[in-house]
Amino acid sequence: MKKLLPLVILILAATTFAQQSVSELQAKAKSSKLKDLIVSYDKFKDRSIVATKPQNLIGSWEGGMAIFATGMAGPNKAQTMLMLSIGYEFKGDKLTATPENYAIIFTSNSSDWNFLKGDKNFYILFDESRLELSPLGQDSDILWSRIGGPMSVSVKETLGFGISRADLERILAAKKIEFKLGDTKPREWKADWSKRIQAMLTLTKIEAN
Repeated sequence: MKKLLPLVILILAATTFAQQSVSELQAKAKSSKLKDLIVSYDKFKDRSIVATKPQNLIGSWEGGMAIFATGMAGPNKAQTMLMLSIGYEFKGDKLTATPENYAIIFTSNSSDWNFLKGDKNFYILFDESRLELSPLGQDSDILWSRIGGPMSVSVKETLGFGISRADLERILAAKKIEFKLGDTKPREWKADWSKRIQAMLTLTKIEAN
């Protein structure tokens, strides 16, 4: 996530706002019992991140079946894992304004390439609205593993998108949310995903003086 995040974050114009340090944000997250967020500062790079912890959108049953299908039928594009994280990266250790834009990071594991060629867009249907996002960053790797059996190969692909705070708020306010990443199967958005994202939006809201 840290590799792609700088590629998809838009820099905000300066304005007169109260500011909160990373330590203050961490204390606020702790007091509000927001355990599913990452709030950190890298003093060597002088950059900070506020983001949701990566969350697997594929359940253990579906992931297990994908692994089983791969073993039975050879290489396929069934995803065994699809991690989602949404966040904001900024320079320094103080958040000086409410972010207007955030990064969406998807990390997919499967037995074959899903996004190397073809459709990479992120489609979201929420109530009567539709949003389509194109990736602003992409990365991939091949993973080799031998755990109690023959050598196996899996593909790790990461896609980064930019989304506005306004669009995130519209999506989270919807009664029904569905999404589709590229040519992979459509999925219904779950309430606990929205809860984690809403906590991140609340934490990064800085009130004006």
